[in-house]
Amino acid sequence: MSLFISKITSYENLQILAQVIDCWDTRATLKQGCSLCCCREEKWKVFRDMGYILRFLQLEFIDVLYQRCRSDSDDDKGRAIYAAYDENNRVQGLAVVAATVAKNNIAEASIQYLVTNPDNVSVTRKYGQIRGVGTALLGHAVANLEEKDPGIPIVLHCLDSAENFYTNHGFTRVINGDSDSDDERDMMSLPVFGRESLIQKASQSATMVLREPVLDGSHESHCTKMTAAEIGTGALNLFSAILSPITRMIQVATAVTQAISTLRFAIPTYGRI
Repeated sequence: MSLFISKITSYENLQILAQVIDCWDTRATLKQGCSLCCCREEKWKVFRDMGYILRFLQLEFIDVLYQRCRSDSDDDKGRAIYAAYDENNRVQGLAVVAATVAKNNIAEASIQYLVTNPDNVSVTRKYGQIRGVGTALLGHAVANLEEKDPGIPIVLHCLDSAENFYTNHGFTRVINGDSDSDDERDMMSLPVFGRESLIQKASQSATMVLREPVLDGSHESHCTKMTAAEIGTGALNLFSAILSPITRMIQVATAVTQAISTLRFAIPTYGRI
């Protein structure tokens, strides 16, 4: 399936994306529960963190739409919103990049949010529907930053479940021994020498489109229903999880009853004389 990346600026598309994010949040929550029933702890953490990101992304879009309502300008305070979509204009991933000023007054770029459609992460299989969405978004965002300001520091805050993903794409931990802040301990940066490789990977995964697409207005089309395998496996494991404690309780009750009976016959009884 072909994948395309575009920068989203129109108010209509931003409204659609806000609805898509809400739909994805619900979907991620459902798949998180399914992962728990399937005893897939790693996938459970992935969907937990995905829901965490999506809820913050909802607030981000509320702020963007509010600012747009107050102004006719497309200036989003240095923010750039990228969407990955397929040939049917269904959204498959989102990224938000912001230009900021660090504590030392040096300009830097921050990958604030990067998330894929929850359907691209399978509960029961190793891979979901579409692979390479995160790589495509990340690489094209870095390519645009390099084009505008070559060598600009690129940083992000990483959740535990995504650390391997960013490490595999050249990001390294920012070591700051003087700080006890969680925000600084989980910060990663992308060295200049590792950017070309990431950009090449992204160009192989997706095509950057300058013209903004007309996204499908029905946000339900951006989320598919849970597969029969996911529902069946989740229901089976949930039933087993519920049945297992009941079975153990019955076993314990039986053992206690047997112990009482054995003890009663073992204690000698003395009749009256």
